[in-house]
Amino acid sequence: MSPKKENPGGQAGALDASNWKDCRTENTSRPGKRQGTSVIVGTGEDAREVLLSGRVLWAIQELLRAGPKGITSIDYPGIRLAHFIFMLRKQGFAIVTEREAHGGQFPASHPRYRLHTQARIGGA
Repeated sequence: MSPKKENPGGQAGALDASNWKDCRTENTSRPGKRQGTSVIVGTGEDAREVLLSGRVLWAIQELLRAGPKGITSIDYPGIRLAHFIFMLRKQGFAIVTEREAHGGQFPASHPRYRLHTQARIGGA
C-alpha cells in the first residue's frame, strides 16, 4: 500500500466569512492605504463612495454601460457574472434579476441583470 499523500493546500484550512475582504477594497500590503476605483452610489445626501477593483469594478461598468437593457451571461461567455453581481449586491447595489428563455439546441433560461441603483464612476 502506498503512503498517504497530503494535500498541501488542505492544510491552510477553509476560508471563513469573518476574514473575507469584500471586493478586495483593502490593500493589506500597505495598511491604511485604500485601493480601488471610486464608485459613487446614490444621489444627494444619500450618496456614498464604494471602492471597487477587478472584475467587480468591470461588472458595475458593464451594468452602467448597458443601462435599462441590462446584461446577461450569454453576452460574456466564460465569466462568472452571477458571482460579481452577488459581490455588488453585498456592497449595497440594487440589481434586479429577470429570467429569459432562449432556444437553440439546448433550450433553457438565463438571467438578465439590471442595475436599479443610481451610480457613477469617479469622485464627486
